[in-house]
Amino acid sequence: MAKIIKTEITEQELPAIIDPFAYADIKDIVRVAVGFECAVKFLHRDGYIAFLACPDDVEAHGRAIHAECAARAADGVPDYFPTDAEFLAAAQERMSNELRRANGEVTKYQDRVDVDDASDADVALLLAWKKYRVALNRLPDQAGYPHAITWPVAPDAAAL
Repeated sequence: MAKIIKTEITEQELPAIIDPFAYADIKDIVRVAVGFECAVKFLHRDGYIAFLACPDDVEAHGRAIHAECAARAADGVPDYFPTDAEFLAAAQERMSNELRRANGEVTKYQDRVDVDDASDADVALLLAWKKYRVALNRLPDQAGYPHAITWPVAPDAAAL
């Protein structure tokens, strides 16, 4: 069976072959903290693709889409405001990650103390990491939680 090979390219297909990130349209633009969420119609795709356009995107097409979204912002691009549930989820996720990190550090220094192999710096760091862990656990007690949080600063071994 013989295969039919297409030898002619239409004008509409050419930009997608030359640049696979060529796009025809951007819609549904919403400003978010890191840039713009939007829907982009790339020439080589049938429908719109959800896209996060950031000013410091590593790809040129991402920066170009961001620039176009920013230019349209004067036309009334809505800002996205997280819900209370999203604020709470983000705070809890960060707190959980920081507690996991602090628990690991406390365990490391506590083990050194327990086997009588801790230096003065190890003992100081153990106390600092425990205080950090207590401060993290007290975050929900802050008046503005989860909307306005004063995060504790993790201990720095170099500073001790």
